[in-house]
Amino acid sequence: MTVENQLPYQSFTANGFTTVFPTLFKIEDEDNVKVTANGKVVSTNDYSYDRPLNAIVFYLAPTANTIIEVERKTSIDRSTQYETYNNSFRPEVLNEDLNRIIRILQELNYTDSVIIQNLAKEILERAKQDKILQTQITQNTLTLATVQQIQQQEIQNRINGDLQVALNAKSYTDFMVTMNNTNPTIFSRYFRQYRIH
Repeated sequence: MTVENQLPYQSFTANGFTTVFPTLFKIEDEDNVKVTANGKVVSTNDYSYDRPLNAIVFYLAPTANTIIEVERKTSIDRSTQYETYNNSFRPEVLNEDLNRIIRILQELNYTDSVIIQNLAKEILERAKQDKILQTQITQNTLTLATVQQIQQQEIQNRINGDLQVALNAKSYTDFMVTMNNTNPTIFSRYFRQYRIH
């Protein structure tokens, strides 16, 4: 019997009371299956594989809204040894060996498709983050240029302010010297009003 074209993966959303999760793909035995609940591997002590139902059967129902994922993981080994003397090279034995190879190839194909899909998502996410970073760099560069411009203007304003203070101080000093030399009445009246007796 040939192996059908199968996706060796199935996802379920638990409802809180269902314990049987039938798969649409053939599982060789319970050692060749990986079961996860919300992304965490489920212990083989918590479920079994029911061959007649081709289903994963949990001993306790997973809680509602738990994402149950079942993935076939056929072991990559060869247990059949063909011999000329024991009639082991029969069509049914050979077919089962070939079917095992096909199942492994299906699993590898599924794994590759998941990796490629995740890689594409990662590339898109990194491109998005790169664009955000480039925008921040551009904004910060503009901000830095603006800060430098403001700083230069502030320095110039302070230089101009210091120059004006120096000019005002000189004018005041010149005024005071002139007033002191001419003995203006304004100062004499000031001293008369506040003279100490």
